[in-house]
Amino acid sequence: MKLALSFAWYLIQFLKLVFSSLIIILGYLLIFDSTFWEATQPNSWSENLLWMSIFVFGILALIACNKLNRSIKNIKNKLIFTIQNKKAFQFAAITTSCYLAGKHVLLFYLHSVDEQKIVWQALWNNSNTQFSEVISLGLLASFFWIIAQLISEGITYKTENDLTI
Repeated sequence: MKLALSFAWYLIQFLKLVFSSLIIILGYLLIFDSTFWEATQPNSWSENLLWMSIFVFGILALIACNKLNRSIKNIKNKLIFTIQNKKAFQFAAITTSCYLAGKHVLLFYLHSVDEQKIVWQALWNNSNTQFSEVISLGLLASFFWIIAQLISEGITYKTENDLTI
Protein backbone atom coordinates (compact mmCIF):
# COMPACT_ATOMS: atom_id res chain seq x y z
CA MET A 1 0.00 0.00 0.00
CA LYS A 2 2.86 2.36 0.72
CA LEU A 3 4.21 1.85 -2.79
CA ALA A 4 0.85 2.73 -4.32
CA LEU A 5 0.50 5.80 -2.12
CA SER A 6 4.02 6.93 -2.97
CA PHE A 7 3.36 6.45 -6.68
CA ALA A 8 0.11 8.43 -6.41
CA TRP A 9 1.88 11.18 -4.47
CA TYR A 10 4.60 11.53 -7.13
CA LEU A 11 2.03 11.44 -9.91
CA ILE A 12 0.06 14.20 -8.23
CA GLN A 13 3.27 16.21 -7.79
CA PHE A 14 3.85 15.94 -11.54
CA LEU A 15 0.28 17.03 -12.24
CA LYS A 16 0.72 19.98 -9.87
CA LEU A 17 3.79 21.03 -11.86
CA VAL A 18 1.86 20.81 -15.13
CA PHE A 19 -1.15 22.73 -13.80
CA SER A 20 1.07 25.36 -12.15
CA SER A 21 2.88 25.92 -15.44
CA LEU A 22 -0.44 26.16 -17.25
CA ILE A 23 -1.75 28.70 -14.76
CA ILE A 24 1.41 30.82 -14.91
CA ILE A 25 1.64 30.85 -18.70
CA LEU A 26 -2.05 31.43 -19.33
CA GLY A 27 -2.27 33.90 -16.45
CA TYR A 28 0.50 35.95 -17.99
CA LEU A 29 -1.05 35.79 -21.45
CA LEU A 30 -4.59 36.55 -20.28
CA ILE A 31 -3.77 39.25 -17.75
CA PHE A 32 -0.53 40.99 -18.69
CA ASP A 33 0.03 40.40 -22.40
CA SER A 34 -2.16 42.74 -24.42
CA THR A 35 -0.81 41.37 -27.70
CA PHE A 36 -2.50 38.06 -26.89
CA TRP A 37 -5.91 39.75 -26.90
CA GLU A 38 -5.05 41.76 -30.00
CA ALA A 39 -3.94 38.62 -31.87
CA THR A 40 -7.38 37.09 -31.50
CA GLN A 41 -9.99 38.25 -33.91
CA PRO A 42 -12.12 41.14 -32.68
CA ASN A 43 -15.39 39.17 -32.70
CA SER A 44 -13.87 35.89 -31.60
CA TRP A 45 -15.00 35.91 -27.99
CA SER A 46 -15.57 32.17 -28.22
CA GLU A 47 -11.81 31.65 -28.52
CA ASN A 48 -11.27 33.89 -25.50
CA LEU A 49 -13.91 31.87 -23.63
CA LEU A 50 -11.97 28.71 -24.41
CA TRP A 51 -8.73 30.15 -23.01
CA MET A 52 -10.46 31.45 -19.90
CA SER A 53 -12.10 28.04 -19.35
CA ILE A 54 -8.73 26.30 -19.56
CA PHE A 55 -7.29 28.81 -17.06
CA VAL A 56 -10.14 28.30 -14.57
CA PHE A 57 -9.94 24.51 -14.92
CA GLY A 58 -6.18 24.67 -14.26
CA ILE A 59 -6.85 26.48 -11.00
CA LEU A 60 -9.53 23.98 -9.93
CA ALA A 61 -7.31 21.03 -10.85
CA LEU A 62 -4.39 22.48 -8.86
CA ILE A 63 -6.64 22.89 -5.82
CA ALA A 64 -7.87 19.29 -6.22
CA CYS A 65 -4.26 18.04 -6.46
CA ASN A 66 -3.32 19.89 -3.27
CA LYS A 67 -6.30 18.39 -1.43
CA LEU A 68 -5.46 14.89 -2.66
CA ASN A 69 -1.84 15.31 -1.55
CA ARG A 70 -2.99 16.16 1.97
CA SER A 71 -5.27 13.11 1.92
CA ILE A 72 -2.40 10.85 0.87
CA LYS A 73 -0.31 12.17 3.75
CA ASN A 74 -3.23 11.55 6.12
CA ILE A 75 -3.67 8.01 4.83
CA LYS A 76 0.07 7.33 5.28
CA ASN A 77 -0.28 8.55 8.88
CA LYS A 78 -3.23 6.15 9.44
CA LEU A 79 -5.77 8.99 9.52
CA ILE A 80 -8.05 7.53 6.89
CA PHE A 81 -11.54 8.35 8.10
CA THR A 82 -11.47 12.13 8.36
CA ILE A 83 -13.79 14.76 6.96
CA GLN A 84 -10.83 16.37 5.21
CA ASN A 85 -10.21 13.18 3.20
CA LYS A 86 -13.89 12.88 2.35
CA LYS A 87 -14.04 16.47 1.09
CA ALA A 88 -10.84 16.04 -0.91
CA PHE A 89 -12.20 13.06 -2.82
CA GLN A 90 -15.57 14.76 -3.32
CA PHE A 91 -13.83 17.84 -4.70
CA ALA A 92 -11.73 15.67 -7.03
CA ALA A 93 -14.91 13.94 -8.28
CA ILE A 94 -16.66 17.25 -8.87
CA THR A 95 -13.62 18.73 -10.62
CA THR A 96 -13.28 15.71 -12.91
CA SER A 97 -17.00 15.77 -13.70
CA CYS A 98 -16.95 19.52 -14.39
CA TYR A 99 -13.99 19.10 -16.71
CA LEU A 100 -15.70 16.29 -18.58
CA ALA A 101 -19.03 18.07 -18.94
CA GLY A 102 -17.51 21.51 -19.49
CA LYS A 103 -15.15 20.36 -22.22
CA HIS A 104 -17.87 18.67 -24.21
CA VAL A 105 -20.37 21.49 -23.81
CA LEU A 106 -17.74 24.06 -24.81
CA LEU A 107 -16.61 22.04 -27.83
CA PHE A 108 -20.22 21.51 -28.87
CA TYR A 109 -20.79 25.24 -28.63
CA LEU A 110 -17.62 26.08 -30.57
CA HIS A 111 -18.46 23.59 -33.34
CA SER A 112 -21.98 24.99 -33.56
CA VAL A 113 -20.68 28.56 -33.77
CA ASP A 114 -18.20 27.62 -36.49
CA GLU A 115 -20.85 25.84 -38.58
CA GLN A 116 -23.58 28.36 -37.63
CA LYS A 117 -25.95 25.50 -36.88
CA ILE A 118 -26.27 22.82 -34.21
CA VAL A 119 -23.85 20.04 -35.10
CA TRP A 120 -24.14 16.81 -33.15
CA GLN A 121 -22.10 14.67 -35.51
CA ALA A 122 -19.04 16.94 -35.49
CA LEU A 123 -18.84 16.67 -31.73
CA TRP A 124 -18.51 12.88 -31.60
CA ASN A 125 -16.48 12.54 -34.79
CA ASN A 126 -13.86 14.97 -33.50
CA SER A 127 -10.67 13.43 -32.11
CA ASN A 128 -10.82 15.84 -29.15
CA THR A 129 -14.04 14.28 -27.88
CA GLN A 130 -13.41 10.58 -28.05
CA PHE A 131 -15.85 8.27 -26.36
CA SER A 132 -13.03 6.49 -24.52
CA GLU A 133 -12.19 9.75 -22.74
CA VAL A 134 -15.79 10.09 -21.61
CA ILE A 135 -15.76 6.55 -20.22
CA SER A 136 -12.35 6.80 -18.51
CA LEU A 137 -12.90 10.22 -16.92
CA GLY A 138 -16.45 9.27 -15.97
CA LEU A 139 -15.15 6.16 -14.23
CA LEU A 140 -12.44 8.19 -12.50
CA ALA A 141 -15.01 10.67 -11.19
CA SER A 142 -17.19 7.76 -10.06
CA PHE A 143 -14.28 6.12 -8.23
CA PHE A 144 -13.44 9.41 -6.49
CA TRP A 145 -17.08 9.72 -5.41
CA ILE A 146 -17.25 6.11 -4.22
CA ILE A 147 -14.06 6.56 -2.16
CA ALA A 148 -15.55 9.71 -0.62
CA GLN A 149 -18.72 7.80 0.31
CA LEU A 150 -16.68 4.92 1.78
CA ILE A 151 -14.73 7.40 3.89
CA SER A 152 -18.02 8.94 5.00
CA GLU A 153 -19.32 5.53 6.10
CA GLY A 154 -16.00 4.91 7.85
CA ILE A 155 -16.36 8.20 9.72
CA THR A 156 -19.82 7.13 10.90
CA TYR A 157 -18.57 3.74 12.13
CA LYS A 158 -15.53 5.34 13.75
CA THR A 159 -17.62 7.84 15.73
CA GLU A 160 -19.99 5.06 16.83
CA ASN A 161 -17.01 2.95 17.89
CA ASP A 162 -15.46 5.85 19.79
CA LEU A 163 -18.71 6.40 21.71
CA THR A 164 -19.01 2.79 22.89
CA ILE A 165 -17.19 1.73 26.00
